[in-house]
Amino acid sequence: MLSKYTRLLYRAVEWLYDWSNVYFIARYRHVFGNLPPCHKGTTLEVGCGDSLLWTSRLAARSRLLIAMDLAGDRARNAKQLASRPHSQLQNVAWVVADVVAMPFRSGCLEAVTCIDVIEHIPDHHTAMSEIARVITDCGKAVVTTMHENRPHYLYPVVFADHVREYTPESLEQLCHEGRMRVVKHFSFYKPLTMVMRELQGVIPRFKLPLVTLLVRLPVALLAYVGEIDARPGGGIGVVIEPC
Repeated sequence: MLSKYTRLLYRAVEWLYDWSNVYFIARYRHVFGNLPPCHKGTTLEVGCGDSLLWTSRLAARSRLLIAMDLAGDRARNAKQLASRPHSQLQNVAWVVADVVAMPFRSGCLEAVTCIDVIEHIPDHHTAMSEIARVITDCGKAVVTTMHENRPHYLYPVVFADHVREYTPESLEQLCHEGRMRVVKHFSFYKPLTMVMRELQGVIPRFKLPLVTLLVRLPVALLAYVGEIDARPGGGIGVVIEPC
């Protein structure tokens, strides 16, 4: 049994690791600034992956969080992380399912996040229609992805596993065809942040995790400052609601 202070120490270290992640820094303000807390409702995280980067924070803002991933091993790994003594996420239901055929009744969710997932889905039209089906009339969803025409500075960032990429116009068109209305556009990975994203991609992982953390933190701080820039960025997103 971990003591109270040991749990706090573990959480503080994990918090620092999260905030040393340029990927997280670029998106967090848009995700949590545009998604209302669901303390009396249910949130769905599409593509939860095998970490708690978004899951732990979404769970803290929801009565119930459904963390869903198509890959069973990734969902199981995340569930194991959540069961650690210093994590103890009690209000998370882990579901292995495909976003194009979700096992939920219509209109049962108050909020949905789809963070850098839509570009991996072959049938993205059905995926968007499914999000529209399961969300309540007053619900909101946040979708993020990379811009098809994003700039590069140090080297091109190429994602071989992307089925397609989007422009703000094509992403809005997808939402419209899926019976979702765009209420807000936003962009992230502003120029300085994009440089830090590329730089972080070549930072080696040292044998001592603390050394890796200390090297990543200055890069993350510059990425945080970079997101203040009003210019368009290399990532795009939308806040959507049912039509």
